[in-house]
Amino acid sequence: MVASGSERVLVLTATNRPQELDNAALRRFSRRVFIGMPDETMRLSLLQSLLKDQPKCQRLDKDDLITISR
Repeated sequence: MVASGSERVLVLTATNRPQELDNAALRRFSRRVFIGMPDETMRLSLLQSLLKDQPKCQRLDKDDLITISR
């Protein structure tokens, strides 16, 4: 990809193993943002949103979902 003049290019990457990234590759990015793991409240909110249209499982309650989603 070639950008010229006033054109700008945004490169977005993601990994769940940042410690394994090559330093030479990391130097090419001007900014790094760490997004930590969601807490219990956020996990429950995400799961409820993702599963809202799915059939309900009577054997699992919200506490079970939070526990198994760690």
